[in-house]
Amino acid sequence: MAAERPAGDVAVGTRVALVTGGSYQRGTVRYVGHVEAENPSKSGMYYGVEWDDASRGKHNGTFNNKEYFTCRAPTSGSFVKMTSKKLTFGSTVVDAIRERYADDRASDEIATPSNVVDSQGNRMTVKIIGKDGVAAKQRRLDQLRHVYLKDMVVSKVGPGNDIAHHCSRLETLELANNLISSWDVVAAIVAQVPSLRRLDLSDNRLCSWTTASPEAFQHLTALSLNNVDMSWSLMTKLADQLPALEELHLCKNNISELAPAPNMPNLKLLNLEANAIGQWEQLFHLRSLPALTTLLVNNNPLPDLGLRVAQDNAFPKLEAFSCSRTNIQQWTTVDAVSLLLPGLTQLRFQHCPVFSAHEPLKARKLVIARFRTLAILNASQVTQRERQIAERFYLASYADEWKAARAAGTASDFATQHPLFEALISEHGEPEQKAAEGPPVLNDQLLALSFTSREQADVSWSIRVPRTLTVGKLKRVLFTKQMFGVAQADMVLSCTEAEGRIVQLEDNMKQLSHFDLKPGTVVSVASKS
Repeated sequence: MAAERPAGDVAVGTRVALVTGGSYQRGTVRYVGHVEAENPSKSGMYYGVEWDDASRGKHNGTFNNKEYFTCRAPTSGSFVKMTSKKLTFGSTVVDAIRERYADDRASDEIATPSNVVDSQGNRMTVKIIGKDGVAAKQRRLDQLRHVYLKDMVVSKVGPGNDIAHHCSRLETLELANNLISSWDVVAAIVAQVPSLRRLDLSDNRLCSWTTASPEAFQHLTALSLNNVDMSWSLMTKLADQLPALEELHLCKNNISELAPAPNMPNLKLLNLEANAIGQWEQLFHLRSLPALTTLLVNNNPLPDLGLRVAQDNAFPKLEAFSCSRTNIQQWTTVDAVSLLLPGLTQLRFQHCPVFSAHEPLKARKLVIARFRTLAILNASQVTQRERQIAERFYLASYADEWKAARAAGTASDFATQHPLFEALISEHGEPEQKAAEGPPVLNDQLLALSFTSREQADVSWSIRVPRTLTVGKLKRVLFTKQMFGVAQADMVLSCTEAEGRIVQLEDNMKQLSHFDLKPGTVVSVASKS
């Protein structure tokens, strides 16, 4: 893709790629110079490369008992001859755009980027249409607004104002998994496109912040720096140059400390997924971000959290939070998070140790009940009916503990551990004690029904059943009673509403709550035949 650079033009830290079987093996130059081999014919000028794929190399930079460079992994280093034709130092941005969007050899459909993240941290599929139907527009590079150059081994800006001349209208630029190693290169690219708003530099290996053009970044509103070895201290320095930034993705950077918070007055979304954050106290530093409404911390080793600590460090403005695959083990931590985030409307919370002892549907109920303002849980809407059922289930689940605490004079301790319990009682009434058999229920979860036989006028029966009972199970109960002389498979149930409409209880899988039956409803039992 790019002509070989002369050895004198290659500095330690330069990113390179080796072409192998139609794909690229990426690495970083750690040594430039002469290498002495046991066989004199193999001695000569080499690049010492540390490969991104630790299994790609042969050693750790030490060769023939001489240390030429060092590596993170014992087998990630090797030497490549400076004369190798398989080694590339990358292309310019405009050359990559031409190859992907204006080359007649381009495929009909170009692979979509895999690391574009939406405002909730979800991976999005972005379809890039190939030359069929839009080839003319692609060749007019100055009309492009959204450009995706993942895996295109881009490493440099290009001559003069090459980008500004050809692509002056860019709004989105994805440069993930390329060969960019310098913030100076990034600044030079961005400075040429004042219209640029979204920039993705994920999976590059960027060196320390040295750019002399900090004003270049002031118009960016979204920045992705996933897996770029970005430290938090460097991020705080870069933040001063990003006054308009609203969305920041810092996944997979091994970040463990978040102090001090960066100066980002307009930041709304912060994605810290798959880092090394092991203390809630680190997250508390982010309270000083005045516009933050969405925080994503999936795949971090966050432990349990104390109720008092959470209450004293609340995020009143946070609306969306994601903490799946963390180390949360106790339900008291879920209560604590509800106090930490009193205005939460969206939550992603799955695959944590706290759920190991619960069926998914029961766990969902116990989470919903603890977050009074929650509208979406794990990408699924929380309906008013689901909330009502969840809150009643929560009350019934802790009914025995609540009664025991009141009897023992420790009600205040119980209230501290279950801060929403009394408020829910005021809405739903006191829960009943758990029955000897079956799950706990509340008084208004039970539905009083009367049953009559269409064939036998003198046969009737009354019972209170859970509203969650399915029609099929109700038929089984009636058949077991053996009062109506109808086989379960032949049983037909119906009732008449106050306005005279007949309701057929036909679907065996539907719960009684689906039919909105009123207490005291009379259900007619008949046979299909």
